[in-house]
Amino acid sequence: MMNDRPIASHGYHAKKCQAPRRVDAGRGSRAESPAYNDGLGAQLMRHAMAAPTVRFRIDFTPPVSIGPGKIELLEAIRECGSLSQAARNLGMSYRRAWLLVDSLNGSFREPVTLASTGGKGGGGVLVTEFGRTVIDTYRQLERDISTLAARRLRVVAGAVARHQDRGAKPRRRPLVPRAAPLKSEPCE
Repeated sequence: MMNDRPIASHGYHAKKCQAPRRVDAGRGSRAESPAYNDGLGAQLMRHAMAAPTVRFRIDFTPPVSIGPGKIELLEAIRECGSLSQAARNLGMSYRRAWLLVDSLNGSFREPVTLASTGGKGGGGVLVTEFGRTVIDTYRQLERDISTLAARRLRVVAGAVARHQDRGAKPRRRPLVPRAAPLKSEPCE
């Protein structure tokens, strides 16, 4: 689990920062995850199926929203202490990362990050206490939703077609039989 205190980036720290680990909604192995404790895990493991993944976004008002991308960016900033390194780790441009952080800071009464300007050791970005609360609240809600989705989607997940070749597109049967093509006649 990531450290709860902010990490300042001064000089060389950003270079040592690793790409953040993606946190699964469950705890540890699938067997330990609350989403699998009701027997669904055993059923999915027998059929070698993955559990459905639920991704969501919270819209507080039309311009104010948080979702998996902003949360992953905040986690990467918390890990690295550097906006530019966090952006590189996530494969996004610095400009995109800056715009996302700027929109987050403008969306709430309290900032989610604090930036310090460069100097001899360089600047950095810290995730504030409120920012950590945003991350933790989102991740807890994600775990709760994943647990509920695993229970509610049991029947639907069991009916998902299994494909031998992961790269192959699924064969779809048409909803209505295809009619013979119409013969076009020349216009007079």
